[in-house]
Amino acid sequence: MIKIKKIHIKVILLAFILILLNTMNNVHASYDDFSGFNNAPRMTIETNKNKYTDVKLKFVDYNGLSEEKIKIYKVTSDGKKTEISNNDKIITKKETSESDNSKTYIYTLSNEFLNKETTRFYISLEDNSGEFLKSYFRIMNNGKGYSVDYAPRILSWKTDGKKVSFTARDLAGTVKLVLYDMNNNGKVVVTKNNLKKGNATVTFNISKFKAKDGIYRIQIYAKDKVNGQPARREVCFKLPEKKENTSNNTQTNTATKNKEIINVTINKKPTKKNYVQNLEELDLSGGEIKVTYDDGSSKLISMTNNKVSCSGFSNEKVGTSTVTIKYENRELKFDVNINKREEIKAQKYNKVTYLKKLTSAEVKSFIHVSSGNGCTGAQSMCVAGDYIVAAKIRSGYNDRTLLRIYDKNTGKKVNDIIDNFLHAGGMTYNSKENKIYVALGHGSNKYSYFKVGNLAKDKKIYNKTTRNSSKPLTGIAYDEYLDKYYISSGNTIFVMNGNLKYEKRITRIRGSYQDIGAYKGIILATYSNRLNAIDLYRESDGAYIGSYKFNIPGFEIESVDYYKDNVFFVFGNINGKNKDKIFKVTLDLPNI
Repeated sequence: MIKIKKIHIKVILLAFILILLNTMNNVHASYDDFSGFNNAPRMTIETNKNKYTDVKLKFVDYNGLSEEKIKIYKVTSDGKKTEISNNDKIITKKETSESDNSKTYIYTLSNEFLNKETTRFYISLEDNSGEFLKSYFRIMNNGKGYSVDYAPRILSWKTDGKKVSFTARDLAGTVKLVLYDMNNNGKVVVTKNNLKKGNATVTFNISKFKAKDGIYRIQIYAKDKVNGQPARREVCFKLPEKKENTSNNTQTNTATKNKEIINVTINKKPTKKNYVQNLEELDLSGGEIKVTYDDGSSKLISMTNNKVSCSGFSNEKVGTSTVTIKYENRELKFDVNINKREEIKAQKYNKVTYLKKLTSAEVKSFIHVSSGNGCTGAQSMCVAGDYIVAAKIRSGYNDRTLLRIYDKNTGKKVNDIIDNFLHAGGMTYNSKENKIYVALGHGSNKYSYFKVGNLAKDKKIYNKTTRNSSKPLTGIAYDEYLDKYYISSGNTIFVMNGNLKYEKRITRIRGSYQDIGAYKGIILATYSNRLNAIDLYRESDGAYIGSYKFNIPGFEIESVDYYKDNVFFVFGNINGKNKDKIFKVTLDLPNI
């Protein structure tokens, strides 16, 4: 009796699936070769490669997708999965939309949670007919913003008689791909190894698989070549029926008739609506257009889709800028606001004025930068992406530079790089170019720069370039907010544009040959001469706006750089050799 009931249930389920397959709207041309195709749920990830913003995960399925069957996990380095829920305040926004008989869920991972780090995730999705996608992926810090490293994706299914094919897509290549016949107890039928980078076509003979009531059910396992990220998905489909040749078959096949667009509207404007004059570029993230067809169907298309073009945006003038987007020769417009860059408001002084005297308790010791390879002298430091780069030289020789690389959040040393930057008097990181610039120091007007690779693994610097500066330099800082460089030498700070072309000079209230830092139009000039301090200058008018004094016995300040919120890293030494330290200190700068 029990066995009979199970058989009945199976028959009902198969009938249900068949109905679903036969009623599916062929919204994807790649499925038109089949009588019916039920794909696994699809995932797309929207990031901004040039800016650290929230990341959107979009899940869609044309047979329906239930919220309770969407699971998102954060994966640690040892492979441990921790489910992310709305209560964690990690997923800051969730919305659903209906279109083309589909169910769409959009989850937004906050930039605060991602914290400019490379993070590994795992997702599990299952549609209402039991097809699923289980996949790993990474949100990566590329030095400018976030990019995505997917596990191999499966798309563009086609059939030609007994031959069925699809495309396996992975930028690094698919190292292993396996097809399982789920109608035959999960038997392994096809195995492919070392597929090419990008799009790789996989073709197999469907006669090797079993069909139940004409329906094939196949599970696909695919693993990428570089990071070993796997994905597993399940699909089911029915092959097209053989057509009879009839001479009087003149009836138009409405199923293959091309749908015509009758209307295009803005469904959602981009999330970002306000921009800073002459600074921020257009960000279309979150924007959607709705395309309506003559058969009554419609679909939503992201404004970041490569089929959507954009023009008209200008951040040169304060006020309103009209943006024009174009899709299939149809134009839509919306406005964004261009705001004047906020000027730093702070009192200016004519003599050295201490805003605060920092005690040892307020300057937190964070990293002990030990000596190595004969390099004992602390010189400069910068924050580059996820890392702190601290430079030490072979004192008295200037023939060797040790770059010690630390995780900026944990303080753990991850790597050493040996090169020669002479005195290495100043150092800064340009996140827009992903380059580190080094001022070579006393007696030299030269600077070197290099493209940042993998600071945690690279043992040498590639493609280092050395150039003469138009101005003498002992310290250097890049201001990401204004896209400007500041170069210090004695009593003078030279303001340079993003191409290192001279704009103006600022006269310091007291000179020093230590390194400098920058944050949103404020220049942080380190000073060391029997006492240690950071003197603040305003870029807009060159005004001196006060100092922070360090009351730490035996301390010599060398360099400063921004960490996060109102916290800065300060590099220096205490009482001579092998006691160099990086400190954390809170500085309440104007308008921070």
